[in-house]
Amino acid sequence: MQQKIILDSSYIISSAIGDDDNHKIAEHLTTHIHTFDEVYITNYIFAEISTVLSQRLGKSNSSIILQGFLENPHEIIWVDKDTDKKTQREFLKLKDKNISYVDLSTAIIAWQNKINAVATFDKHFKKLGKEYGFDVIGC
Repeated sequence: MQQKIILDSSYIISSAIGDDDNHKIAEHLTTHIHTFDEVYITNYIFAEISTVLSQRLGKSNSSIILQGFLENPHEIIWVDKDTDKKTQREFLKLKDKNISYVDLSTAIIAWQNKINAVATFDKHFKKLGKEYGFDVIGC
């Protein structure tokens, strides 16, 4: 069975920003992530990292990182209308205020695409992983 992983924005941002609290851990995880057959992000995750990197690094530095990221062999899964509707319904049922809409959509995408793992530093992904059937790498 192919091993697939989604990179969450927290992992990507920590990888890109040298003074981030999780930068060294992210660097260490990169070796493990390279063992996966397929590496994904979603268009929602790309939107998040674009905004955060621009805010933290400035427009020109973030553009260099984002361009390099797009040239790597990461496949972008586009959140379609049906998946977005499912995320909306599930988000309204959530009791946990710390699970973002994007994180929930990532969990649903992982489940729909039989993705084995999510690389993240967001601890609430452990709960999502149990519910949607994926491993959490990073926290």
